[in-house]
Amino acid sequence: MHTIYLYDEQPCSCGAYFSEGRPPSHPGMAAVQRELFHIGSGMSPDEWAARYSHQVGAWSGANHSYADEDPEVESWVAELLAILGEPGFHRLRRARTDYLTPEERAEIEREIGEMIESSTGL
Repeated sequence: MHTIYLYDEQPCSCGAYFSEGRPPSHPGMAAVQRELFHIGSGMSPDEWAARYSHQVGAWSGANHSYADEDPEVESWVAELLAILGEPGFHRLRRARTDYLTPEERAEIEREIGEMIESSTGL
């Protein structure tokens, strides 16, 4: 199983195995992903990543394919993984500029700093 850690803003290694064959999700898991990521609410993967990706400590949702159960979820998750797996986080940073106010961006930076500090004991 692959777990993706995001709070320290290190690119996830999801792109490497996402394109490989993944087993189908368990029944009902596409609905869980749909709720978790607000899929169908009008929020794009870019906006979700801008607003929430820093709060994800671990996510193993990339381990399964949702194509059979819900192709929209499959497509949405694939797009999110492309954003989170991009070296340099250029798309994520651009999304934060596009979707967030300067105050919201500053708050995210503060939260990330606190998470890194608490995980490293610095």
